[in-house]
Amino acid sequence: MKWTKKKWEEAIDKGSIKESHEMVDFGLSLQAKHYFEAAEVLKANNINSSPYYIMLSLSIECYLKSIRTTTYWRGSRGIGVMHEKGHDLSQLFTTLSEKYPQDANYLSKQYQIRFGGNLSQDLAQNANVFTCQRYPYKIDNSIPMNEYIWNWNPNNVHYWEQEKPDNNLFVNLTALENVASFFHKELAPRFPE
Repeated sequence: MKWTKKKWEEAIDKGSIKESHEMVDFGLSLQAKHYFEAAEVLKANNINSSPYYIMLSLSIECYLKSIRTTTYWRGSRGIGVMHEKGHDLSQLFTTLSEKYPQDANYLSKQYQIRFGGNLSQDLAQNANVFTCQRYPYKIDNSIPMNEYIWNWNPNNVHYWEQEKPDNNLFVNLTALENVASFFHKELAPRFPE
C-alpha cells in the first residue's frame, strides 16, 4: 500500500501511529554522507565527469531532504519518513526557505562565511545536475548542444551568447563541490571514534 500524507494523518487520528518532527533525519543524512564519500572516491581516481557530478548532486539532494522531516512511528519502530520531493536542488532550497526561513537563513549565512558565495545562487546553477547528467541525451531524446543567440548591449556591441545554460552541458563544478562539501560538514551524522 502506498502511504500518502493523508493516509499517515488518518492513521495518526486513529491513534495507530505517532509522529515526531526531526530537525535532520538520520537516514537521509547518512545516505547523503555515503553519496558524498562515493564522490570523493571517484575524484581520487580521476573520474571528474557525470558520475562524479551525480554523486555530489545526490548528496546535496539528500542533505536538503533530510532537513525538517516527519517520522511516523508504530510503538518504538519507525515506519515512515515524510520529506520534500523532487530532484531540483534550487526548488528544494526554495521550499525550505518558504517553510523554515530561519533554517535557510542560517545555512545561507554559514555558506557565505565558509565559501564567500551565495548558497541559493550556487544551488540554482546546478539545480538539475542529477536529472540532466544521468544520460547522454535529454529527456526528449535530443542530443544536448549549446544554443546561442545574437545579442547586443546598450553600448551597441554585438556578441553571441548562450541562450539558456542548462545542466545537460554546463555544471559549475566549483559551486557543486562547495555546496556538497558545505552540507557534508554541516549535516552529516558524526560517529564517535
